[in-house]
Amino acid sequence: MAVFACDICGGNLSMDASGDFALCESCRMKHTKERVKAKMQEIGGSSVKPTQTITSNVSKAIPKRFTDNFIHGEIKKLMSLISECESQMESSRRAINIINNREAQLRNDIMKEEREIANRDRQYGSWTRSPNERHMINHYNEQLNHLPMEKNKEQHNIKDNEIKKYENEIKKYELEVSLRKTEVQRMEEHYQLLTNQKHTANDADELDKLAKEFREMEGYTDTEELACECKNLAVEVKYNQLVQEKNNASSEKEYQGLTEQFKAMNGYKNTADLASECDNRYSELKKHREEQERIERERRAEQEKKEKAERERREEQERIKKEQEKKEREEREHREAEEHERLKIKEKKKRRVGRISIGCLLGGLVLWLFCCVPLLENVVSGEGGIGEMIGIFFGPFTLAMISIAIIVRITEKNGEDVYSSIYVSSGIVYSITSAIMTNLIGIGSYGPIGYCLLYLFVAFCIFCFCLPISNS
Repeated sequence: MAVFACDICGGNLSMDASGDFALCESCRMKHTKERVKAKMQEIGGSSVKPTQTITSNVSKAIPKRFTDNFIHGEIKKLMSLISECESQMESSRRAINIINNREAQLRNDIMKEEREIANRDRQYGSWTRSPNERHMINHYNEQLNHLPMEKNKEQHNIKDNEIKKYENEIKKYELEVSLRKTEVQRMEEHYQLLTNQKHTANDADELDKLAKEFREMEGYTDTEELACECKNLAVEVKYNQLVQEKNNASSEKEYQGLTEQFKAMNGYKNTADLASECDNRYSELKKHREEQERIERERRAEQEKKEKAERERREEQERIKKEQEKKEREEREHREAEEHERLKIKEKKKRRVGRISIGCLLGGLVLWLFCCVPLLENVVSGEGGIGEMIGIFFGPFTLAMISIAIIVRITEKNGEDVYSSIYVSSGIVYSITSAIMTNLIGIGSYGPIGYCLLYLFVAFCIFCFCLPISNS
């Protein structure tokens, strides 16, 4: 006769305060309300035996995942994975040993090279050291710098494989524990596990997964009803989630995604209206975005136009400024060239006038010595007359005029030398005229008028001849 006991361990069952399930006092396995009713019927005198009751709740074809063969196969796979992890760990440990040996060898080679270099320095002097003498040491140091990275890589591999091995060992242990139970017990345990998860599940994906697993247990108690219930709950949770997202949505992309998801619910409740509402909102946001983009494009185009105009204005100003600077530079260079040319001409004129002045001075002295000195002797002796007196006067006056011309030429500051030219020309005129007049006086007497006319004529001719020479 059936007893009110746990189907797994046979422990006593006690109803939960909510009345939805019974809890085993030994293994803490939960039994659904329907299962409790079935057990109560068995206790009440049902003709169905306990084992037959349990068997009648099990589908004719037990899912593969609950069979002993499947569990043995999973255990073999896990053992293979554990062996693979151990093999990889052992390989990494060997690699670390090789890296350590290589590191020690490289350090010994570096010390050996250092000793050889030190011996050569003591024997031949450090100044004989070749630039490539430390090439091997640098090569060994480069290899040493790469070894820590390789070592860390192998150590990470060991840690990862240790974690994988531990996880696989836990799974293997759980499967080995499940082998101690019958296939029906494993199904009941999995059924209770799914039922507990159903009560706590609040995510659509999780409920969909539970619905799929309940359908894999088709035929066992109320799994089909629970699968449908999980599916409906998943749809309801998804619907509520989408409604919440719709209330919080603010972007075009969000409304577009909500429209597609509401349409995918195939008319559940008012999803068609919500899909249409989201689509309209998406269209409004898209139109608003396109309008904003158009305004932004126009603003950027206008801004670029202004910037281009400003850039062209600055370029034009720069061009005008460069042209002005070029013009000013050319004018300055032209003025400098003219000034240089004028200074050259002035210097040339100075040299020419200086030569003429010196020539006139020397000529005047020579003429005075040869012409005026004899006249002075005649005057002193009492034999000379008015002509000798005039000749004597013209000699010193000529020297005075030439001296004034030279002084004016030397002290001249301005670019014009008209006055010095006049003085030089006058000196030349007086010098030559005095010589001619004194010679004429010495040769014969033409009278005062003849002296004056001859003086004026000769002075005019010589003045007209000397003035352009002085200004050239």
